[in-house]
Amino acid sequence: MAIATVIPLLLTSPAHANTEEDIAVQPPEISVVLANNEQLANGLLFVAPKVAGISGGTSPGPGVRFWYQHNPVVAGKNIIRIFDNESNGTPVLPYSRIIWIKVDPLTRTAALVRSIQHPEGLPPAPQGGAQALDNGDTLVGWGSVGRFSEFDVGGHLIFDAAVPSGYDTYRAYRFVWHGDPRTKPTATAQREADGSTIVHAIWSGATEVFRWDVLDASGEEGNPDWHDAERGHDDRRRIASVTWNGLDTIIPVGKYLTSVRVVAMDRAGREIGRSDPTAVSP
Repeated sequence: MAIATVIPLLLTSPAHANTEEDIAVQPPEISVVLANNEQLANGLLFVAPKVAGISGGTSPGPGVRFWYQHNPVVAGKNIIRIFDNESNGTPVLPYSRIIWIKVDPLTRTAALVRSIQHPEGLPPAPQGGAQALDNGDTLVGWGSVGRFSEFDVGGHLIFDAAVPSGYDTYRAYRFVWHGDPRTKPTATAQREADGSTIVHAIWSGATEVFRWDVLDASGEEGNPDWHDAERGHDDRRRIASVTWNGLDTIIPVGKYLTSVRVVAMDRAGREIGRSDPTAVSP
């Protein structure tokens, strides 16, 4: 049986040994090792505490057994969260899962606290991991399956996505991201049969756009000095203003126009970018 060496205040996870070492168990000379072993009937062995060179073992609670795990993380006092792959190419269970195991170093027992699996029963896969979000949700990356999902505190699936075919993810994480592209916003515009105009405002990668203003840019074409000279007169050229509504925000303008410009405004009302003037397509 392969059991990794216990290092105080360190959690290690040799996946193909199917073991976990508990961490932050005090005093330091007491340690807990979770270990799967194909030769054991219950598939799991606990060795703890380790005092004066004497080790003791006990059986786990129901549902604690795991196989070929990834991403073990301390998730509370004596609680370890594990991405339980359940496969090294040959499935043990028909699905991977995320489990929370509570270890009692004094009684040498372990219990399954929580378990999450995808409602579609995603097949076991190498790789994978889970992330605890600040709101109590759990984000899960399903490894070579190429899926990532978010579950609420009750274990209900509230978000599910996939990477393009032919790709996968080792792990998936969710963080607040502020995008500030070096490129300018882009505007396109088409004239409708009734003479009105449909404007499209796009700024790929920009996360701080709260509102789009549409300016009548007639007369700007071919005049490189117009922008600096007339920038202070946006109010009299503003013909529409709408809240950002996705990568391609569509803005109907009930007016005949020959050229437009879009201006990106943040939540505080500050300009953060503007497009070049764009001719309206007939």
